[in-house]
Amino acid sequence: MADAAQNIEVPIFGVITRKIKSLRTILVAIGKMAQGYIVENFETEGSRLGTPWPALSPRYAARKLKKYGKKQILVRDQRLLNSIPGSTPQVGDDNVTVGTEVPYATIHHYGGTIAHAARTETFLRNRHKKDIKQRKNETAEHFADRFALRNKFKKGKTAGRGFTFGSYTVTIPPRPFMKLIPEDATEMGKEVSDFLFRE
Repeated sequence: MADAAQNIEVPIFGVITRKIKSLRTILVAIGKMAQGYIVENFETEGSRLGTPWPALSPRYAARKLKKYGKKQILVRDQRLLNSIPGSTPQVGDDNVTVGTEVPYATIHHYGGTIAHAARTETFLRNRHKKDIKQRKNETAEHFADRFALRNKFKKGKTAGRGFTFGSYTVTIPPRPFMKLIPEDATEMGKEVSDFLFRE
């Protein structure tokens, strides 16, 4: 009589099988972690990546400070920064993708040159009536009528002056922000490991 086959179930494989069925959960978590690391790239202006981002030009830095207050590089109205954690990680079968749909993200990440073509514009301005003074031999009543119209705008009736703006280029240095470092991958690996072996 042949011996009956003896089988045992190795518990760890059962755990992994159950975890794989909920792989989406860990992929979303990893995506969120990656988004957090990218936000840190903004907060450190690239220094956590090993090389700080190039500084703004003095002229633009002064204009940005005056209009928006003290802001970090690549953070003007926070649209680009907020788009990172504000987006939902895209989960595939065995991967997750994070990113941004802000149109100017690519040129800030890789750098490049923007060419502005020459253009001509015509301005039609409203004319501003200045404060007036009472004229010599002018009656008080007449002056009062004119004074009531002080500081009023009068619509211009003639064509405005034309202006021509020459072509110019703007060169933006690369400031990579959609980037991770080895330490980030290590931490995400630990998260995956904990997820797989956690009951």
